Amino acid sequence: MNFPGEMYRALDESYLQRSADRSAFVPAWGKITEAFPPVLSSIYTIDKLPSFQLARESGDLGLAVLWIVQAALIRSLVQVLHSRGLSLPQRVNPETIGSLAHSEDNRNPVTAVERGEHVVINGFKKYITGGLHSDFIFLTARKPGEEKISLLIHIPLELLPGEAMWELSIGTLTTTSHASLTLQDVRLPKSSVIPLEPSVIRKHLKVQGMIERGLIVQAYIGLLMYMAGKAEGIRDTLHREMETLLFDHNSSLAVQIDAAHAGASVTPVSTDIKGLSAIVNTIKKYFSDCKDIQPPALIRRFDDLNLFSMFGA
Repeated sequence: MNFPGEMYRALDESYLQRSADRSAFVPAWGKITEAFPPVLSSIYTIDKLPSFQLARESGDLGLAVLWIVQAALIRSLVQVLHSRGLSLPQRVNPETIGSLAHSEDNRNPVTAVERGEHVVINGFKKYITGGLHSDFIFLTARKPGEEKISLLIHIPLELLPGEAMWELSIGTLTTTSHASLTLQDVRLPKSSVIPLEPSVIRKHLKVQGMIERGLIVQAYIGLLMYMAGKAEGIRDTLHREMETLLFDHNSSLAVQIDAAHAGASVTPVSTDIKGLSAIVNTIKKYFSDCKDIQPPALIRRFDDLNLFSMFGA
């Protein structure tokens, strides 16, 4: 049996159900991570990354983005800890979901103050991929009065107050949970603060954040290929254009990831945003002109095309 092919086909067929039923997430995620552990290493070539394949073969950008977050952000942080002789108090398996709570309003940042044997945290994090499915959170914070983040805090989900994390409906990526996080005088053991230097935390998140964005764009191109494959009237016309766009993006992405692994300077991935936008508009127009024959699952995926606006187009 062609296991990856069968899995992608099953994910494709269950997309509509999973986008509406959160209980269907766990078994799907378990199968994905059993087949494709979320790491960025030589076990995956740049053009066969599971995140790209999830979007290209099953049209599921939500699961693709979650895989990217686990591989590019969460597992990379765990590796940094291990390289410094540090470890988390909980086991991280392939199916474990860690979330990075980093996005915040700079005018009202999350702060943490050590008091005795505890750290007291206050503030609001706007957007957390993984949301209510998370097993733990890496929370970035700063001490009161500091201009930049200086702390990384590990929080098992069971230590959060019951109503601290709220599910978000963001209108896209509906097969994956997203949440906001409100912390008001939350007391955690002081050992929750991971002993990493502020400069190490900031540099790592900056580098891995650039890699994450490059991987998300790659997966987005995969979704466009999936959508174009359902558009009989334009798929042949767009095929070469999308392949060229993907090749150029992958070439730049591979250089970026190699530089990060080597500890060299990392720059943003070069992407033909204008060309990408033109393909999106062509696909949208095609399906708009024949909207009466669109199946519901395809219509639902149109929400994911709106993610492109997050990249400045």
